[in-house]
Amino acid sequence: MAENKRSNNRRPGFNVGSASIIMVFAVLCLTIFSVLSFTTSSSDLRLSLRASKSISDYYAAELRAQDTILFINQQIKEGKTLDNLKMHLEEVDLESSDFTIRFSEAVDDRRMLLVELTFDKDYNMTVTRWNLLASKDWVPDFGMDIWSGGN
Repeated sequence: MAENKRSNNRRPGFNVGSASIIMVFAVLCLTIFSVLSFTTSSSDLRLSLRASKSISDYYAAELRAQDTILFINQQIKEGKTLDNLKMHLEEVDLESSDFTIRFSEAVDDRRMLLVELTFDKDYNMTVTRWNLLASKDWVPDFGMDIWSGGN
């Protein structure tokens, strides 16, 4: 009879301790996933802001270049000389030859927009170059020693 009382006190299934362990594990997993999700989303936000600024800077430089092209075209149609153009465009790095005018607009501290205009004998303008270039030379990093396969 004493054995029957002992066996009746035990219930089949999970004990309270194992349910608590599973609950703590589930909460820990959810916390880790939420921290990873937050970190990823904040990285994506920083990347998006940098891309947005880069694109905005490029289009601002493009607008300045279009304004410069319009001004140069108007001045040449009015019969102004290249010296007169250089005087009015002091902030623009202007190079000129017989029928070619080259200038650049800074996009940011690392890039510039290079524009080249060519004029025919009737002073009709053609944009012959519109390039986004690095304004600083790239310098490779030779600081890391890499194994070349020998001893």
